Amino acid sequence: MHFKNLKLIIAFSAFAVKVLSGPILQSEDVSTNVNEASNIVVSKAVHINSNSYYDNEDTDAEESDQSVDFTPDDIQDSEEIAKKDIENFNWSLTADDINNITNELLNNQELVINQILEIPDDECSFENVIFPLLRKLEDEIDRKQNIITFLQNVAVDGSVRDASTDASYTLEGASYLGNPAILQKISKVIANIDSGKVASPTHPEDIKVLEIFRKSISANNNIDSATLERINGLQMEIMEKAYTLMDCLYDPQEQTATVVFTKSELDGVPTSVIRLLKPTTKNGEEAYIATPKSTIYSGILTTAKNENTRKAIMALYHQRCKPNVQLLKEIVNMKTEVAKTLGYKSHSEYVLESKMAKTTKNVFEFLDSLKEKLLPQTRAENENLLELKKEEKEELNESFDNTLHLYDVDYYRKMYNQKKYSLDNAKVSEYFPVVDVINEMLKMYEEIFSLKINEVQNPNTWHPDVRQFLVFDQKTDNYMGSFYIDLFYREGKVTYSAAFHLGYGYEKENGTRSYPAAALVTSFSKPSYNEPALLTHYDITVVFHELGHIFHEIISETKYTRFNGYNVEQDFLEVPSQMLEYFCWEPEVIERLSKHYADGSKMPSDLINTIITTKKVNYGNYYNINLLFKSYVDMRLYSIENVDPALDPVKVWDETRKEITLVDSIENTWPVAVFDHIVDGYDAGYYGYLWSQVYAADIYFSQFKKNGIFNPETGDRYRNIILKRGSTMNAMDILKEFLGREPSDDAFIKK
Repeated sequence: MHFKNLKLIIAFSAFAVKVLSGPILQSEDVSTNVNEASNIVVSKAVHINSNSYYDNEDTDAEESDQSVDFTPDDIQDSEEIAKKDIENFNWSLTADDINNITNELLNNQELVINQILEIPDDECSFENVIFPLLRKLEDEIDRKQNIITFLQNVAVDGSVRDASTDASYTLEGASYLGNPAILQKISKVIANIDSGKVASPTHPEDIKVLEIFRKSISANNNIDSATLERINGLQMEIMEKAYTLMDCLYDPQEQTATVVFTKSELDGVPTSVIRLLKPTTKNGEEAYIATPKSTIYSGILTTAKNENTRKAIMALYHQRCKPNVQLLKEIVNMKTEVAKTLGYKSHSEYVLESKMAKTTKNVFEFLDSLKEKLLPQTRAENENLLELKKEEKEELNESFDNTLHLYDVDYYRKMYNQKKYSLDNAKVSEYFPVVDVINEMLKMYEEIFSLKINEVQNPNTWHPDVRQFLVFDQKTDNYMGSFYIDLFYREGKVTYSAAFHLGYGYEKENGTRSYPAAALVTSFSKPSYNEPALLTHYDITVVFHELGHIFHEIISETKYTRFNGYNVEQDFLEVPSQMLEYFCWEPEVIERLSKHYADGSKMPSDLINTIITTKKVNYGNYYNINLLFKSYVDMRLYSIENVDPALDPVKVWDETRKEITLVDSIENTWPVAVFDHIVDGYDAGYYGYLWSQVYAADIYFSQFKKNGIFNPETGDRYRNIILKRGSTMNAMDILKEFLGREPSDDAFIKK
C-alpha cells in the first residue's frame, strides 16, 4: 500500500473527477527550508550504516522560497546535486509554519489563475494555459505541499499533526479544477487547437494531458451551473466525512477502551506481549489491562489458549469507531448521487471507467471466478482447523461446540502451521533484526535495479530515529532521488507500514530534473539495550513490498508529476510491489537477509526450507480469500444503483464474510468501520490487490524466476520498461511490451 498523504482521490467538479488520474493538488519543487550544508555528509565508503539512526543531530534551518535550479554549467558532481536537493526539506515546521505555507500555496494558486484568466480566449493555447497550470499548480508545489501534509502521520508534536491534517483538508478542497472559469479557458484551448488557431502539442505527455482534458470536457459540457454546484457541494461533504472517518482511526481515544484479563486467562500468551499490558488485579488475582492496539490484539489473538480471551480481544478491536458506520453509509450514498448525476449507473461504473478493469461487470466476473476456485479450498482448510480445535479441546478437557469461530481462525492457523511444518516463528525472528534486514534489503535493490544507495549522516529529519538515503544510477552515477526510513513505533505516529510520496520528479524547462522523494514508515518495536527489534518473515515481505513503491517513484522519469512514479491505473498500482514480494520466498534471499541478533550467524537451510513450505499457508488460499472478501464488500457497497437510506454497511460486511470466508462475524461488532481503504482512494478499487497479483505472478515467474532473480539484464529491462515510464503509457501496453506477449493468469493460478 502507498500513501500520498491521505489518498482521498476526490474531484471538485464533474470535470475535475475525470481529469485527475493523478493527485488532485500536486506539489513539488518550491522549497521550504535549507539545512546547514556542513551538517550533511553523504556516506561514500559505506553505503548503509546500521548505526546511523543513533547519530542524528538537531540543526538550525532557515526559510527559502525557491528551490535550487541545477544546470549542467553550475554543478557537475552528482553528489553535490543530491546535497543541494535534500537541503530543501524542512522537518522542523511548527503548526504556525504549516498554516502559513498553506496560505502561501493558496495565494500562489490564485495568482496563477488570475494570470491565465487575463489571456484572451482566441489566444488560449497549450503553452500559455495548460502548461502553466500543470507546472505552477501541480509540479512546482508538489514537494512543498506534501511536506506539510505528510507530517500528520509522523510528527511528534500533536499540534503539528493537527495542522498538517487541516492543511490536507484545505488543499484537497482547493483544486484549480474546481474553478469554472479555468475550465472554460481549457475548453478554449481545445477549440483553438481544433480550429488551427494555435499549435497542437507534440510531446507525448502533452498529447496525453490534452486528450484527458478533451474527454473530460466532452463528457461534462452539458452540466448546468446548478448541477455543477450541487456536485461540488457533495464532493466537499464527502471529503469532510472521509477525513472525519480517518481521524477516528488515529484518535488516541479510540485506543483507550480496555479489557482486563487475569494471568490464567492469558495462558499461552508470550511474555513479550504481556509486557505491553498494564498490570492490575481482578477479583484479587494478578491481571493485566489490554487495549485495542494492533500489536496487543494480534499477540493475544494468535496465542491465547482461552477462547473467551480471544473473543474478548477481537470484540474490543472490532468495536472501534462506531460513528464511522454512519459516515460510511453517507459517503457511499453521496458518491452514488454524484455518479448518477453524471449519468453513470453507480459509483463503481464511474470509477472503473479509467482503470484497467473498465466496468463493474468485469470486476464481478473476475471476483466470481476467483471465488469458484478458492471456496472449495477454504472449506477444506476450515475443516482442518476445526479438527485441530476438537483435538485441543479434548486435551484441555473442555467442551467442543463444533464451530470454527472468527476468533479461532488465526489461533488455529498458527497452531496448524507449527504442527505441520514445525515452524517456530520466534526462532525465525531471531535471525531477522530489523536494522540489519533493512540494510541488506537496500543492497538487494541496488543489485536488482542497478542502483547505488548512499546513507546521509546526521540527516535533517522529523525524528532522531529516521534515516535518510540518496539514490544514484550505478552505471552513470547520476542522482535519481532520495528517501527516508522511519522504522520504530512512537506515540502519535501511524501504526501501519506504508510508502509515502513526498515529491514526484519532473523535467524542468532547462532540461534538468526536479528529483523525487519518498518515505517508508513502519511501526516496529524499537531495540533496547536488553532486547533487539526482530521481524517476522511476514514483516519482511511487507517492508520489501513498500520499498518497491519507493523505488517505483525514484526510478520513474517523466515530464510531469501527474505521470510520475506510481500515478498509474489503480488496479496496476500494486503490481510492481507484489512482484517483488516473491523475492522474499527465495532461499537465496532469506539466507542473505538473515543475521542472528546474538552471534550474527546465517539462518540454517532446514529452517529456510521450512519457511518456504509455509508459503501456501501464509500467502495461499487464506490470504487471497480475505482479499476476495473485502473486495466484494467494497464492490457491493459502491455498486448500488440508487441512493439507499436503509443501507447497512455492517450487514453487507457480515453477510459477505459468511459467504466468502464461511465464518461468522462476532455479534455486536462493526469492523467495516475501520476498513479505511474504501474511503481513502480504493473505493471500487480494492479488487486491485487481487487483479494485480495476476500480473505480478506473470512478471516474476516468466522473467525474473526464469532468468535468475538478480539477473541484471532482466532488472534493467523491468526498470526501463515498467518503472521508468510511470503512467506515460497505458499499463497494459507497458506490460505486454515487457512480457513480449499478452499477460496470462497461469502463474497466479499455479502458485
